[in-house]
Amino acid sequence: MTSSIKPVKEIQINLSEEETMLSNELEEILCEFFYVLPEEGTQDFLDERFIYDLADEKEIERRIKQDQDWLSQGEPEVEELAKLEELATSYFESPTKVSYPKEEVQEYVTGYVQFLSGVEFTKNGDAVEKWKAIGSKVQVGTSKILDPEGLTVYLKLKGIELCKTTRIVFYGLPLSEIVGSRIYRKGERKKLTPLSSDYQNILLAIPDYEACSGMEKSIYDSIDSLIKEEVLYGTDLMIDRVALGHWEMTKARLEELKAEEEENRNIHKIQRIEKKVTQTKNEFDEKFKEARGFIDKLNKKEASFNDIEKESIELIKQVLWLAEKKGERIEDKITYFKLKSLYRKLKSDELLSNGGVNALKFIQNVNDGDLVEVHLLSLDELQQIMDVLWSGCLRINPMYKQTYFSLKERYQHLKRVEELKAA
Repeated sequence: MTSSIKPVKEIQINLSEEETMLSNELEEILCEFFYVLPEEGTQDFLDERFIYDLADEKEIERRIKQDQDWLSQGEPEVEELAKLEELATSYFESPTKVSYPKEEVQEYVTGYVQFLSGVEFTKNGDAVEKWKAIGSKVQVGTSKILDPEGLTVYLKLKGIELCKTTRIVFYGLPLSEIVGSRIYRKGERKKLTPLSSDYQNILLAIPDYEACSGMEKSIYDSIDSLIKEEVLYGTDLMIDRVALGHWEMTKARLEELKAEEEENRNIHKIQRIEKKVTQTKNEFDEKFKEARGFIDKLNKKEASFNDIEKESIELIKQVLWLAEKKGERIEDKITYFKLKSLYRKLKSDELLSNGGVNALKFIQNVNDGDLVEVHLLSLDELQQIMDVLWSGCLRINPMYKQTYFSLKERYQHLKRVEELKAA
């Protein structure tokens, strides 16, 4: 019986170069539109993934063995049950300890050793001992403070022996559990309290209340931070009405306290200013009481120029200062100008008698246009020159006013240096 399938005759078609290029492009377009990638996990997918793996069976076995060796890493095989049991038993007898970070809690306090350095007296005449630290310190657990006998032995082992001239002061926030806490003013020293009547040389510093309270958030602070966070992101508060009411009342009270504190601060500030102004005015009135009374007598014709001529130069200076600077005028112009001339004459005589000749000569040299060296003058020389200029006896010509400013600047600089040395 003959087969009905006839072989297909191979037909060879010769295409030109241009036709071949067009054929290739058409094939690429068809593949792009009609080709579908195989799904992951199907046989076609696996065949396509490994279609280029040309390794033989020996290579595949070598790869499998290499993977098994890498997984076991020298451990016994499953078949070796006895050895596996031995390894498991030895491990659980001493398992590997895994450490993890723990929250650090301050459970210790620091003690500073102090020595008696002398005695000082207060304003009331009471004697107060002065203690000085030398930088030696020791840290102990808070629980050890409650065992003074054990603490004393521990300090002796550290080379610290307490006596009448030696003591130790402990500082730290955990002390609030033993001695409580208190509110301190700015710059106030910590208050010290003895551990007990039998151990007067072991002192505990009472911690600051704000520092202790800052370690834990209050209910108000917790709710306030929650409200700020939730409102910022627009989420539900999830706070019951009681807690929210507590927050509202506390917030309102804090605002009232803030306003009261600001008002009290302003009141105290005004009181200080008024007190200072009143004190200054009283001192001024007391200082110029005699000069003011003399001006009043001159205006009422109860005193004359001859009477004031017998007075001191300081009183005449005060009378002129009140008349020129404070508006307490002398009604008689002739008397005023007589007083002014008298003051200049007395001041000139005083300067000449106190060695002010050099100062007058210096000012005259400046007015004559001579070269002067201001930077070589001492503080005493400048003091005499400025006394002459400020007394009005002799002035520097306005043409040389820059020299006056140089003299004044030099005088103020040397005076400031002298004050710093004295301090």
